[in-house]
Amino acid sequence: MKQKEMSLIGPRSHHLTFGVASVVVCVVMLLYLLHKTHEQLEVTRGEMDKINDKYISLNRQFESLYEYKERLENSFADLKEKKSVMNSNSDSLKSELNVLKQSHRTEIQRLQDELDSCRRHEEMAVVRNQPQRDEALALQQHAAFGEDTSNDKILGVKGHPSNHDIKVISSLSKFGNHRSSNHQSAGNVINFIRDKGVPPPTNQPPVAAQPSVDPNQDPVGNVFI
Repeated sequence: MKQKEMSLIGPRSHHLTFGVASVVVCVVMLLYLLHKTHEQLEVTRGEMDKINDKYISLNRQFESLYEYKERLENSFADLKEKKSVMNSNSDSLKSELNVLKQSHRTEIQRLQDELDSCRRHEEMAVVRNQPQRDEALALQQHAAFGEDTSNDKILGVKGHPSNHDIKVISSLSKFGNHRSSNHQSAGNVINFIRDKGVPPPTNQPPVAAQPSVDPNQDPVGNVFI
């Protein structure tokens, strides 16, 4: 009996030992797998965090790029609108420039015509006033010659002039200077009309008649011998 029991216990203990060893090995393997799985999970979690950070960074970059794209589109729209406004302004300015050029050409032509007309009037005025100028010059020469002859008549060829003669000569000189100044003023007026190209007035007021001068009487009324 004892031998039978011993023979039965031996295989049972062997199977029990094998089972315990198998369980221990399985537990160790499970612990090892859990440890490796935990390590792999930590590595995967770290990589996941890095990927998440990269995703957040890329998302921010994408948002900034999207905002930049919107700004570029708005700027492009503004530039397009400004370009259209500038084109319209350029067209209006070109039309105004053409109008101004045409008006300037018309004004220049009008001024040229007026200049030609003024030149023609000047030439006609010179031709019309030439006899008056000659007459004024002749009157001036005649007045100067009359003054010289009057002085010669008063002084005579003999003797010295008296105080009365000196007074008479002075009066005649003043009278001659007055006449020559009047003729000189007339000549200046004629020259002014000729220079300006203005035709002389047709309806001139009548000129007062100059008093006749007696060679034996001065303008004051003193009679000399």
